[in-house]
Amino acid sequence: VKAGAGLVQLADDGNQPAIVRASALHRLATLGTPLAAGDVRHWLRDPSPWMRTAAIALVTAVSGDKRLELLQPLLSDPVRSVRIQAAKRFLDVPPGGLDAPAQAALRTAMAELQRSLAARADFPEIQMAIGGVALTLRNLPAAISAFERAVDMDPQLVDAWMMLARILAVSGDRESVRQTLEKGIASNPADQGLQQALSELD
Repeated sequence: VKAGAGLVQLADDGNQPAIVRASALHRLATLGTPLAAGDVRHWLRDPSPWMRTAAIALVTAVSGDKRLELLQPLLSDPVRSVRIQAAKRFLDVPPGGLDAPAQAALRTAMAELQRSLAARADFPEIQMAIGGVALTLRNLPAAISAFERAVDMDPQLVDAWMMLARILAVSGDRESVRQTLEKGIASNPADQGLQQALSELD
């Protein structure tokens, strides 16, 4: 708690360079210190994009009912990198409570995030992120494609096999689910989660 208080004080010190203040916020995020919504809102409105970007990571330290309220304005931030970071948070925060203009801003920011990820798409972890964005946008074909590419690149990505199986299950294609899990188990024979998921199909 003491360390957290010191970091809050540093983040609020206007005599410090923005990058130093932003570093204090990054450290706060790693500590997992509970924060008041008012403090996070204050940092999200800071004139420095360094600060606004760093503060986005702190939204998860605020109670759930305040997260949408805090993130929504960042989807229309004038700085692209801030908008992209805000969009990433919506991979973990359900966007159901957004009004129509905010939903439109989220779609635009998600598209920017997708383009940013596509520029580094040669890594399986990036394909996983692209799949997550596609799921948030309810684009199941794009999500399936991304997770399939991820397991092609790295067959040991158990999470990608599981996500593929879950998406295919939504479509009701049990045979495809079975084939996907069997392929995943062939590449990860010791994984209990994949084996359990396959047994539950029977």
